[in-house]
Amino acid sequence: MIREGCFARVVERLNGCGGWWEVDIRTRITSKSRGNIVPLDITCDTNPAWLLRMTLDLETSRLQLLRVRPEDWEAYYPIFSAPETSQFSDLPRRPTEKRTRGFVNWMVRISQQSKGFGWMVRDRGTGVLLGCIRLNSIDKQMSAAVIGYEFGTSFWGRGYATEALVAVTKHCHEAMKLYRLEAWTVEGNPASERVLEKAGYRHEGTQRKKMVIGKQRFDTRLFGRLADD
Repeated sequence: MIREGCFARVVERLNGCGGWWEVDIRTRITSKSRGNIVPLDITCDTNPAWLLRMTLDLETSRLQLLRVRPEDWEAYYPIFSAPETSQFSDLPRRPTEKRTRGFVNWMVRISQQSKGFGWMVRDRGTGVLLGCIRLNSIDKQMSAAVIGYEFGTSFWGRGYATEALVAVTKHCHEAMKLYRLEAWTVEGNPASERVLEKAGYRHEGTQRKKMVIGKQRFDTRLFGRLADD
């Protein structure tokens, strides 16, 4: 029998964000009198209201940012597997379909665990998949997150990445109450740096020869944005 003051793990089904979400919540069992078990107070940092804010689909004038689903891997594969996508990142070179499914499932998993979140970016008019943007990690104690993104090469130079990043940045600061956001680029990728700068991120420093791509080492450039910037 569960006693007062014990902890139990329950599944809370949250309505919203385009459907039902199942969220594992650690709940304290309390009671007004002995023998009556009433789960009341959420006692860990996995707050349903916080998760609901995190899992919102977003829209801009041209784009829909939809939470990542396992079935998205097939449309994402041509973007993820393009050599240009991994040229300036730590993504795998020429990944297989299996590797792509695994990466998409990883984004789904970190979303479910509230350790990160991923959005597939689609053209609002046609529904065509343009790219992906995500919070690779979230540090709730520090109120910070690391952002990553990639877009199909045929959609480069049209402002889609900037538009998506501005929307996610605004959502993270205002709805999720994350104070600090950061991202990194590899030397030789000025296009991604312009995307970050247009969205209000500042170059904060260079880490020498931190990234290994293929058999070469590259500098990485750190960009950050604060909620009160």
